[in-house]
Amino acid sequence: MRKEKEIAEAELEFHEKLWYGRHRSLENKPPKSKADRQIKKEAAKAAAELEEKYGIEELGPHNDFGWGMLSGKLSALRWVLGEEWDNLDT
Repeated sequence: MRKEKEIAEAELEFHEKLWYGRHRSLENKPPKSKADRQIKKEAAKAAAELEEKYGIEELGPHNDFGWGMLSGKLSALRWVLGEEWDNLDT
């Protein structure tokens, strides 16, 4: 069995990659408020940090199958760490 640290590291990686994909799919949505503009600014900074960490080629774009695989892996890793099934919050 893998060590809990290794599982947690993989969970973080899949969490970040799914968050990045969701961010990219929403980044062109116009902000509705000052708070939305601030959130978008902070999200863009976080996305740039993930691009630096993983390299843009490792972050997508993925097809529907690829996104499904990432989601399934994240759900399984979270379950092993004690979360409920289907927790795909990012």
